[in-house]
Amino acid sequence: MDTAIYIGNEKMQMVCGARKGDSLNLDTFAQVSLPEGAVLNGVITNEELFVMSFRQLMTEHPDMLDRKVRLLIGGDQILTKLSIAPRIPEKQMLEWIKGEFSESETKEEMLYDYRVIRRDEEGDLALICAAQKEMIGSYIDIFDELGVELESIGAGLDSQIKLLEFLPETCDDSFIFLTLDGSSLYASIYVDGIFRISNWTRLFSERSTPPISGEIERMVSNLMQFSHTEGYAQDIKKIYVCGCRRDEIFIFKNIAERFSLPTDLLRDREGLINTGSDKKVRVDEYVYAIGTLL
Repeated sequence: MDTAIYIGNEKMQMVCGARKGDSLNLDTFAQVSLPEGAVLNGVITNEELFVMSFRQLMTEHPDMLDRKVRLLIGGDQILTKLSIAPRIPEKQMLEWIKGEFSESETKEEMLYDYRVIRRDEEGDLALICAAQKEMIGSYIDIFDELGVELESIGAGLDSQIKLLEFLPETCDDSFIFLTLDGSSLYASIYVDGIFRISNWTRLFSERSTPPISGEIERMVSNLMQFSHTEGYAQDIKKIYVCGCRRDEIFIFKNIAERFSLPTDLLRDREGLINTGSDKKVRVDEYVYAIGTLL
């Protein structure tokens, strides 16, 4: 079993499990709320509050320390791009990735990484990443003090892509994928199951109020305009909204009516994610933590 921990703006989530063939078996899944001001867009802004929340998770699930942890950081502090990557040795690849990011994006000392998401004769389609060394170092230091050994540190978008490639409903479909996380809205477009673009915006309206729907609709409108420019607007068949609160169901109706597209939560309709108990995991709520295990 592996352990994955996702750090969002409002919650810290943990899942323990392992993939077995075409299914994913979860041993444990849990989450704790992060106090306001603990984390902002992937950056720990109050270490004391952050550690307090993590210790709560450790107390409730002490077995999570029996293995290395895959850490996943939300927000857009880890820069990501989609590129056709050359087939060159690892060391040269990291240098090539560095050149793909502009100097304005990488003012600080950065760390680089990548994952090939599709291979074909024309080249390898890869998600390339860049993160400030200082920010990654702060996470390593905090978890080291907590006695937790980190196996890896990744970007939320990468885990999102992994999960949507894994689920039969989304692996070949064309759709818009939205995630609400506190005052942040993340949006992505997938065409024939392949990730194409993502965007982030800050939400200024109070959550669970009617104006929030208008802000989300503007984001979707921008994505639809982009997809029209790229020539695949007609391919978009659905909109998924994740991270909604119980009193935000009105968002689904408003978006569906505005864009004449079915709007839904992300679900495991084939039953590929098993918890081994009567308690079922909400896939739309644990998107990023689950994806890290795949």
